[in-house]
Amino acid sequence: MAFDFGKYVPNSFKYPKGPDATFKRVNVNQVRYKELLKEYEEGKVNKLRIERFEQKWMEKEEDRERRWEMQFKHNELKDNLLKDFSHFKQNGKEFIKKCLDLGSKGMGMFSKWWMFKPKKSCGSGELKQSPITGKWHQDYKPNKSRKIRDWLKAAENGEVFTNSLNKNRVKLNRLPTEEEYGISDEATLKRHTQKWRWFLKETNYMGVSDPEKRRKMWEKPDSRVDYK
Repeated sequence: MAFDFGKYVPNSFKYPKGPDATFKRVNVNQVRYKELLKEYEEGKVNKLRIERFEQKWMEKEEDRERRWEMQFKHNELKDNLLKDFSHFKQNGKEFIKKCLDLGSKGMGMFSKWWMFKPKKSCGSGELKQSPITGKWHQDYKPNKSRKIRDWLKAAENGEVFTNSLNKNRVKLNRLPTEEEYGISDEATLKRHTQKWRWFLKETNYMGVSDPEKRRKMWEKPDSRVDYK
């Protein structure tokens, strides 16, 4: 067996010290930035407005390094999982024994779904395991084959998707009611609010430090507002 020199190299020597020049900083307010670029093409704003916005909302150097570190560790973890699953396939018993000998550190090196087949959540498609990652996926298999004309005719009577999406057997060839429009608008606003508040937390309110402005940004989830 060849000598594995990589096992004895300190971890600090394996990792690069930081991102290179190709990993550039990004603008943290992408939505407004794209709108400004479009307005600049239409002649509504000048180039100086774009430069001021870039200078104000450009990602800080420490945030760039933190984003690079998270991406680097994520890719490293993904590569390690692929290698561990490959070793598990070669000799599963020996690999599991080695992981158990490592204690809590070794428990994160394998998944129980490598050995056990999960239950089907729905449908009758066959569950298959990826030979590379060990993840499971289910093939799509319709419960009953039907010609397109027959399907359209059944849709007019509400006889499609009856197992999940259309339990009340509502006709599909109709416009939504006012109540359904209201439910859809409320759900859309709720999703938008959740995304906006998650964005505020991740960007530390886009650099805004004034408590009153922070409160307005939290209560009004509108990413198009150019907060100053």
